Amino acid sequence: MKYSEIRQTLAFSEFSYFNEHQILFPTTELGLFRSLLPIEELVLQFSKTKCFKKLGRKEIFSLETQICLLFLKSKYDMSDKKLIERLNSDISFQLFCNVYIPPLNPVVDFKIVSRIRSKLSALLNIEEFQKIIASALKPHISNHDLSIVMSDATCYESNLRFPTDQKLLWESIEVVFGVIRANVTRLPRTKYTTVKRAYKSFSKSRRRSFKTRRMITRKLLNLVNKLLNVYDNLAKSNYIDCSLTDLKYINIIKNIYQQQYDLFQGKRVTNRLLSISKPYVRPIVRGKESKAVEFGAKVNAIQVGGFNFIEHLNYNAFHEGIRVPECILLHETLFNIKPCFFAGDAIYATNKNRTYLKDNNITTNFVPKGRLSKDEK
Repeated sequence: MKYSEIRQTLAFSEFSYFNEHQILFPTTELGLFRSLLPIEELVLQFSKTKCFKKLGRKEIFSLETQICLLFLKSKYDMSDKKLIERLNSDISFQLFCNVYIPPLNPVVDFKIVSRIRSKLSALLNIEEFQKIIASALKPHISNHDLSIVMSDATCYESNLRFPTDQKLLWESIEVVFGVIRANVTRLPRTKYTTVKRAYKSFSKSRRRSFKTRRMITRKLLNLVNKLLNVYDNLAKSNYIDCSLTDLKYINIIKNIYQQQYDLFQGKRVTNRLLSISKPYVRPIVRGKESKAVEFGAKVNAIQVGGFNFIEHLNYNAFHEGIRVPECILLHETLFNIKPCFFAGDAIYATNKNRTYLKDNNITTNFVPKGRLSKDEK
């Protein structure tokens, strides 16, 4: 091979301490964490998934490195940009991911992490993924902890600004107006400038009365309707040449307009849309003091030996208190052991769950029903 060809594969020069780092890495915190992860099994699982072959140049990171990157992001709770910066400069991160990045040729595109996350999430099978993780963790969990199942529900929040009706309508206006402006040389007559000035004044005001909100909502609804009609007329005349993403957003905006119009008329709306880019997100009413409503996926999870596993995930709200049999079944599927103890909050302590757990000889932490006996403490 030419020197120019093998140059990029050389880790460090003979004057560096790469060999010492390699020897000491298994004893470090990251090295121990790496030894616990079944990376090879996960790579094999992802490789089995059928997917379309992507055309273009070869990816700079292998599948093993991509999986390790997402583990590092979760462990250290870093942004995509910070993760790439740390990967470029930290030898331990490179050893963890089994990759070498030359100091003179670092990775600049931090959005590669987002592309990796989108790619792997499309190929991810949660059930098979959790079985591989559970089999790797089982030797490190005591038999006592393996017999205990704890369950609770939480919300994996999405990065979403608080969705008021006025914000959602104005974002819809900007998207539709941008598509129209990109496809015509002469803009149609609309009240875009007037409504934009009124919305900016509304967004800067601190006190927003019901009358003011009602007035600006009416203006925004009228403008959205007018822009959608202009778009439809241009589309029928073949003046519009937009991408598939823009077309998807236009269809979402039409649904948003219909829902907001019904709300303005005082009608009840189901499956309310909160975002144009994330139409699957729904409001999850949790009743917390700090956050009464959360936006994201609601998850019912079980915990075994300090490790959490997803039992059920849905963007629509559901009642986790009826999913006790599914929690027990998931534990038996992951660890091949029947649990002896189940712990959960008061929402799980229904009569049906008490009967089910009693029939399966599973002890609970539920408060006994009725009055305490004379000698019971």
